[in-house]
Amino acid sequence: MPVLSNPLTRTTLERLAGHSGYTKGVQYHKQGKVLKLSFDGTVVRAKIRGSEFYDALLNVHNDQITSYTCSCPVAGFCKHLVALALKLMDHKGLRSNDESTTIQASINKFKPDLNTEMSMVL
Repeated sequence: MPVLSNPLTRTTLERLAGHSGYTKGVQYHKQGKVLKLSFDGTVVRAKIRGSEFYDALLNVHNDQITSYTCSCPVAGFCKHLVALALKLMDHKGLRSNDESTTIQASINKFKPDLNTEMSMVL
């Protein structure tokens, strides 16, 4: 699991995943392919529906992604991780390109509605 030291912004996502991976991750997010989100301390997990279902994980500490992993065959920061991060960043109107929007702020906004959204998925 690689260690990151940058706040997670859309610019950082594109740098990490490359233009193609970022673009595909944006499409996955817009198509609603991020499913079954869960939080456990600093860990955010989701199932991502791609050609198969993949398990994506982001570890967040002090507004930084400290590590990540995905069960897909791609090495590095993939489109599935981009989609997961965008889901967090986009929730509740955080669609702006404001580079100061960090993943921790997004998680804090996301958590109150998690149980409601999860019950709708099930």
